[in-house]
Amino acid sequence: MFGLLALILRNVHAAAIATSAVFLAFFSSEAILGQTQGFIKPRYAIVIYALLVCAALYFILRYTNDKIRFSFILNAVAVFLIALPAFDISLDLYLMYQPRQSGQNQNGQITNHEGSKSESPDIYYIILDAYAHADTLKEYFGFDNTPFYETLSSKGFYIVPESRTNYGYTITSFASSLNMRYLSDDDGLSEYAMRRTKLINLISNNEVYKFLKDRGYTTIFIGSGFFARHNFGADLSVGDLSAPFAQKGLLFSFLNSATFVGRALEKLPIFSVGPGYGDDVLYTFDRLKKIPSLNMKKPSFIFVHIVAPHPDYDAPYDLGVDCDRVPMKTDISRVYLDKLICANKKIMEVVDEILAQSSSPPIIILQSDHGQGYTNGNETVNGISINLARATLRNFTALYLPDGGQEVIPPDLTPVNLFRLIFNHYFGSDYELLEDKSYYVCELGCPDTEGKSRFFFDFTEEAKF
Repeated sequence: MFGLLALILRNVHAAAIATSAVFLAFFSSEAILGQTQGFIKPRYAIVIYALLVCAALYFILRYTNDKIRFSFILNAVAVFLIALPAFDISLDLYLMYQPRQSGQNQNGQITNHEGSKSESPDIYYIILDAYAHADTLKEYFGFDNTPFYETLSSKGFYIVPESRTNYGYTITSFASSLNMRYLSDDDGLSEYAMRRTKLINLISNNEVYKFLKDRGYTTIFIGSGFFARHNFGADLSVGDLSAPFAQKGLLFSFLNSATFVGRALEKLPIFSVGPGYGDDVLYTFDRLKKIPSLNMKKPSFIFVHIVAPHPDYDAPYDLGVDCDRVPMKTDISRVYLDKLICANKKIMEVVDEILAQSSSPPIIILQSDHGQGYTNGNETVNGISINLARATLRNFTALYLPDGGQEVIPPDLTPVNLFRLIFNHYFGSDYELLEDKSYYVCELGCPDTEGKSRFFFDFTEEAKF
């Protein structure tokens, strides 16, 4: 780029300024254009942003006398902006390639560990990303999910009728539920640049793992989509080599994760390389069905994240009702429902396999990290739509709890108390129950009534049934 600009501008210092300005604009696009989401369509925002950058660059080149000094300043800022996401990616790679205990071969197949299995039940914690509550599906999507609920109930599942999540965002929901507590200022989440890394560390060193490992459990993680590249501190991890991170390469994933422009470009078919999340989802269901037939010699805790029915916004296709690859529709609500119907079918296959192959009755937790809603409405709190927050915070929870476990589950369960109740009932623990709260999450921060940017907003009362 520098060489081309030097030929066009016929001035190496002007070319250096232009090159640094382009990098600066590209890597600051997340912070700037991210604020336009919900107000301007991404393609229009990018065009306006590019025009403003070009106009600013013209005036800089035209009216800046000391181009050498100005070029040095721009270079320093550009290097700093590139270093931040590069550091974040490096931490992700470190977590990705942490040594794993022998138990997964090169084909992603799991083998037995040595040891003697106790009477403790295997525990399946299966997260279905953005699976909405039945009321949300009926009210906003016109979809009746009763047949699916009835089928689960006939197999012994308890459907929590007034289920809510504690945090309406995937990674915060994981960090809270697996640590059996609410997130606080002590977790260091106030800085956006480091927030994701802090949350991943909380998940990787979670209290549920520690509790169960102390009781002889083997922990297994199976992921799809973005989180397929993490093992989250599990003893065994079944990653998906078809994940976009592996197929598209480090550079593209770096640009995509670091910039608003990168994510917008990925929507174009030319950049949509690899099988995509649709295949990730099917792969994850397939791996999950094989777990009970392994006859592990130790009790296992299987943590599973499935990117369904959450649509794959960044691909030109997704899963249809028959779990086949179909072109992405402009009607996102239809895409979501089609993928949900597919997920329902796959969930039942998994449930049937687990129940049939398990040597003793397992604990099965089907839960969504958050709900889903495509409605805003006029009534807001702190500029956040109450209808949208309510649909996001009302989630799906279905529990298979043998030996009377469902009798201790309240009708308005939230994830922060889920394992407290399970550990108290099955392991004789004495965890106190926490107040059930629900927080809407603004990833980039939203202004409160005092104009301060906040990450969490308490929508407990609005989310209640």
